[in-house]
Amino acid sequence: MPDFTVESLKWLNTSQALADVAHFIEETNKTNPGPWIVVGGSYPGALVGWFKNVYPKHADVAWSSSGVINPIENFKMFDTDIFLSTNKSGAKCPKTIALLTADIERKLMFGNSIEKLAVYNEIT
Repeated sequence: MPDFTVESLKWLNTSQALADVAHFIEETNKTNPGPWIVVGGSYPGALVGWFKNVYPKHADVAWSSSGVINPIENFKMFDTDIFLSTNKSGAKCPKTIALLTADIERKLMFGNSIEKLAVYNEIT
């Protein structure tokens, strides 16, 4: 069961993500050494660039496709493209997505452990 507590979620940050990739490479190199290529697009594309900067010797190649170079804190327009695209299918489509997203958020924030596990299992 995933742990959605503040104590656990504090590890969901960029520095930890980079360290996790570095640790994975280090551990894998013990039995199956590189070379390594790190690849990402959009936000993961930014991570690829940051990773190569912070851990320059861990990956031989870094390929960032459309990596974010000017991150905006509290960016509110993230889903605008999705809304505009799904709206082409009819007004019900973006409304349905919004309702499903709100239900997932409600379950993760206020649901009991069974509801939280069900969300996790449905996503994975």
